[in-house]
Amino acid sequence: MWRRQRLLWWIYVLSLGLSFFATQPLVSAIGPILDHSLTADRLYHSFDLGTLLELLARPEINTSVLAGAPILAAAVFLVLMLLFTGGILKVYHEDRTFTMGEFFGAGGQFFWRFVRLVIFLLIVLIPVALVNGAFKAWSENLADHLAQPAPHVAVNMTGKLVVLFLLMAVRLWFDMAEVAAVALDEYAMRRSAAGAFRLTWNNFRYLFWLFFGPILAGTLGTIFVVWVWLRWVPHQAVTTSFLLSQSVILLWIFARLWQRSSEVLWYQQHAPAVSVFPEPPSPRLESAIEAPPAPEAPPAEVSL
Repeated sequence: MWRRQRLLWWIYVLSLGLSFFATQPLVSAIGPILDHSLTADRLYHSFDLGTLLELLARPEINTSVLAGAPILAAAVFLVLMLLFTGGILKVYHEDRTFTMGEFFGAGGQFFWRFVRLVIFLLIVLIPVALVNGAFKAWSENLADHLAQPAPHVAVNMTGKLVVLFLLMAVRLWFDMAEVAAVALDEYAMRRSAAGAFRLTWNNFRYLFWLFFGPILAGTLGTIFVVWVWLRWVPHQAVTTSFLLSQSVILLWIFARLWQRSSEVLWYQQHAPAVSVFPEPPSPRLESAIEAPPAPEAPPAEVSL
């Protein structure tokens, strides 16, 4: 992953550009107000929630319009990352520097396949949502019938941990489906998902820690940055706060690319020994098997 770190910086620049676009409506709306108001002092040197809510409640600020730009930017980022995923996995699989045309060509080659895979992912997430709803209803029922809060809190926390584990397991499963699809140039995503499920199930203990390691590193890194931010950085140090917040975003992009490169490397080392997709015989081989042998020509007569 480090040898192909250009992917990290390009994705970060894309994220930064879309974030800039998403914040412009808010800047345009509150800039003219705060530039000529003492309210800005209470938001610059500290965080006053009442002042912020009062600012957003002004009639000239339309919060519904302000929310549209971040939602649009997030949707564009999601679609672009889905487009880039094929190129990213192809770069890691071949472990070489791609030209811009090769990268986008690989992304376009697998884009609609991964769109179908995302649809399968949303279908698989329905049972996970039902499990989450069951734990939530159980927790609310305990809160209504028991005076002590301990059982309600315990069930609520257990439910959240179970659902989090299921979400990570499902994400790992479909990650491996994408890796296998790129490695084998598989077009049928149902077969790719089925083969990746068997592969993930048979190697779940190792693959889960391979998937969970970067998440744990990203979480610990985020906790450290936030601790430094709250303890040592004053509220009015805008530039330092910006750099710290961007370091968290860069850390999570790093963690995600670390996951993908680890999954590709594991697949290259272990999957060839595992029958993931039963390969049908080629049409030429079938025709060679089914076709009867040609009759031998009779020997030519020799005239003396």
